[in-house]
Amino acid sequence: MNLTLKEIIGQFLNSADQTSHQFLRLWNIGVFGIKTEFNLDITGVYRTQILDVKPNKTVDLPCDYIKYSKIGLINDIGEVATFKRNNQLSTYKGVNTENRLDGAPKLNEGSSGNPTDQRNIYNYNNFYAGTSMYQLFGLDSGTANIGEYKIDEKSKQIFLDPKSTHTQIVLEYLCDGFDSDCGIVEIDIRAGACMLAYLRWQNSIDQSKKFNINQVDVLKKEFYRTKRLAKMRLNPFVLNEMMDAQARSVKMVAKS
Repeated sequence: MNLTLKEIIGQFLNSADQTSHQFLRLWNIGVFGIKTEFNLDITGVYRTQILDVKPNKTVDLPCDYIKYSKIGLINDIGEVATFKRNNQLSTYKGVNTENRLDGAPKLNEGSSGNPTDQRNIYNYNNFYAGTSMYQLFGLDSGTANIGEYKIDEKSKQIFLDPKSTHTQIVLEYLCDGFDSDCGIVEIDIRAGACMLAYLRWQNSIDQSKKFNINQVDVLKKEFYRTKRLAKMRLNPFVLNEMMDAQARSVKMVAKS
C-alpha cells in the first residue's frame, strides 16, 4: 500500500496549522527528496529490461537509469547469470560507429610474424616444459566467463567485449522511480512517517527566521531516526528465511 505525496503534505499542513498556500513549495521539496534521498537510500525501485546490443557491441542505458545491479543473461532456472566487469575495455569511438575499434592500434601489430613472438606479446610465459614455454603461474581460477562489460555513464552506454556474440542482454537497474505518464507521486506507506519528518526538517531550513539552529537539529535527528525505522520496515527480519540460510550454509565434508 502506498501513500500519495499529496496526502503526506496535507497531514503536514494540518499538524503545522498552515494554509494550502504552502502546498506547491512543499510539493517541490517532497519530489526532490523522493528523487535524491528516498529513491537512493530507502524506497528505490529496481527494474529489469532486455536491451538490444548494437553492431559495435554497445548497449544504450535506459533514460531512467541511475545505477545497475546486474548485467548478464537468463539461465535455465530464471536467474541472471552475470557478466564480469572489465574496466580495461576501451571506450574508443563508442558512439554511433559500426566498429568502435577501427583505426585503433592493435597489440599484435608490428610483430615479426613469429608465433612465439606473437604469443609473448599477450602472455608472460613462466613455465617451461620440453621445448615450449607457457603461462602457468598467475592464471585465474577458471570461473565461468559468459561476457565482459564496462559502464560509461557519461555516454550512457554499456561497452561489451568486442568478441561478444550476444544480440541482447538483461539489465537490472535502479530507476528514478517516476512514471512520466502518471501525475500521482506515491511513496511506500512504511516510509510515510519518514517523508513527513523530511518535510518538517527541510521546511525549517528554508525558514531560518522561524526556526533556530537547535530546532533544525532536532528535526534533522528525527528524520534520520525515522529513516532507520523505514529501512527496517522495508527490509524486515523473516525468521524462516534466516533459518533456511543457516541450514544451507552447513555443508557435508569429509572429516578425519
